[in-house]
Amino acid sequence: MATIVGRISINVRRIEKALLVDKGENVYLDCALFGNKNGEPDQYGNDGFIVQGVPKALREANPERRGPIIGNWRYVERKAPPTPAPDAPAQPSETPERGDTGDDLPF
Repeated sequence: MATIVGRISINVRRIEKALLVDKGENVYLDCALFGNKNGEPDQYGNDGFIVQGVPKALREANPERRGPIIGNWRYVERKAPPTPAPDAPAQPSETPERGDTGDDLPF
């Protein structure tokens, strides 16, 4: 079973129906997730917001055209960045010593 890494909340009343992408039997809602500017959760615990995508033809016709903000998202569980073990041995350097090119050529 897959692990849930985040949750989204979408206000469907804010979705612009004209921006939905109709592909025959299916209709798609294109979205983009943006993180908060400071990288921290907001006052409600949200890590960012969701913007409805604008089809390429509309963006090209009007570069100022932006989709509406339709919701928020958040991580389900925050993971601390990995920290090295305090008594971990130092890793050997991958770079050769000065003058040592790492090959066996005589010149």
